[in-house]
Amino acid sequence: MKKGINLAVILSLMLFFTACNKDIESPKEANTQTSAPILIKDGIIQFSTNSSFVETCDKLRNMNEMEFQKWEDSLNFKSLRSEINLALNEMDACNDSLTFYTLLNANKDILQTKDSTVVPIVESNTYASITNRSGVFYIGSALHKVHGNKLIVSLSGNAKLVDETLSNGSLKSTNIDGNNDLIVIDYCLPIVQSNTLKSTEIDAR
Repeated sequence: MKKGINLAVILSLMLFFTACNKDIESPKEANTQTSAPILIKDGIIQFSTNSSFVETCDKLRNMNEMEFQKWEDSLNFKSLRSEINLALNEMDACNDSLTFYTLLNANKDILQTKDSTVVPIVESNTYASITNRSGVFYIGSALHKVHGNKLIVSLSGNAKLVDETLSNGSLKSTNIDGNNDLIVIDYCLPIVQSNTLKSTEIDAR
């Protein structure tokens, strides 16, 4: 029964994040308090149900930065989004190339360079808002890890299997292993500017 529930979660995730051309409502006044059951364990968000995950993501997309910070602080949680913003702000503020590249190297797990621009490895604002620095969150017992434009899910919560898959580079979309435990999903960014995280230019410092 538990496996069936988790598989339903994955199918919902695929529908939720692959509707790239779907119109998104204009932001409304956001309520920074969420009724969704969420726990923070070892710095990782754990959603008790798929419904709480979807409800929270919907609310976060309508929050401005101040409202998001209040929501994050209320959970005593530090998101990948905050880690990225902190790193990029520090890089924007530095005045010499040595410091800039030292910061870039120190944050190579969350930042990358594309066409002379420093951008987040995880570009989805929604995913960055609910994952920790390692890109991890849970729905029930299923572990979800966001890496680049892919979502890797272990239905049993097997973190070692997810890490081995990442290190082997075997990230084919909708790949399911022999034990029906591991699923890899391609996701794409909805066409809405507010869903993309900030970036910074590499210039002559």
